Amino acid sequence: MENDYGIPEVRCDSASNFLYELDETNDRWGDDIWLFRGQNDVGWTLHPRAMRSELITSFVDKYIREFPDRESLPSSVQPLWKDVEDADFRKLLCLKLHTTAEHLLVRSFEELSDRVGLTIPTDRYAILGGDNKPLAFDEIIEKSLTPSVSETNPGRVSYALAQHHGIPTRLMDCTFRPLFAAFFAAHVENELEDEPEYLVVWAIKSKCLRKTGLRVVSHLRSQIGFLQSQDGVFLYDSKANEKFATCGDWQPLESELRSKVLRDCVYKLVLPFRERGNLLALLNSKYVSKPFLMPSFDNVATEIVSESVDWTKLLDGLP
Repeated sequence: MENDYGIPEVRCDSASNFLYELDETNDRWGDDIWLFRGQNDVGWTLHPRAMRSELITSFVDKYIREFPDRESLPSSVQPLWKDVEDADFRKLLCLKLHTTAEHLLVRSFEELSDRVGLTIPTDRYAILGGDNKPLAFDEIIEKSLTPSVSETNPGRVSYALAQHHGIPTRLMDCTFRPLFAAFFAAHVENELEDEPEYLVVWAIKSKCLRKTGLRVVSHLRSQIGFLQSQDGVFLYDSKANEKFATCGDWQPLESELRSKVLRDCVYKLVLPFRERGNLLALLNSKYVSKPFLMPSFDNVATEIVSESVDWTKLLDGLP
């Protein structure tokens, strides 16, 4: 089956069949490098958290009401907007406010973390283009919009760290390990309003990012512990602002992949949501569970009391 972007779906009827299709030895994956992302609902698009955040939306709405037109802007900034067409004013102001909110959220995360004595890692990152070669950051970030838009810097370590701790950013978590993505597809962090019909794992061949706006951001694993545990990287759309300035809303990341679907470059592997319990049990038997993917004392304790593991057998492994 296919969705609106023509992306093929591999439908599985059981958790065991789902894991067979995702197995790294499956012929589908060949010798290529693939990125995987699990989501609870096959109907969800690949929109990064910042693009669907109510926190950011409320920030934007507040100032859109306060500044409905150019004449209402503070006199000190009105000259910056003098060349903007009336028809473009609202969407460009929304874009400016949205990117500003993203930046302020991460800066606030940095500031409060520092106040309570937590260490923010120093910046060490690589941004890979479609040719898998690091690009200079100014080659990626769009600076040509009028008025100038303060672009967030998704390469900074603090953006990745903030993303992992629940701050909405334009980074999208991915992993090189398909079974890890399967866990995140089945694991429900927050209660869902309605139970989905299907869960999904997205699979994207990395070389298919060539000639698209999608970029991979990676960091030193030692700086963000969960990246090591999850074999994780981040994906983001370097053309997101440009597309918003044109059409007035955020386009899903899969819109950049529509030309690649005929080249066996992108798949959606789908499983009935009712199978999630069986899937989590099978993954747990392979040591793919929350304590291993997000190691912390809290997650270990939660796993023990949840009765999803036989804690009496764990005693045998202690010195």
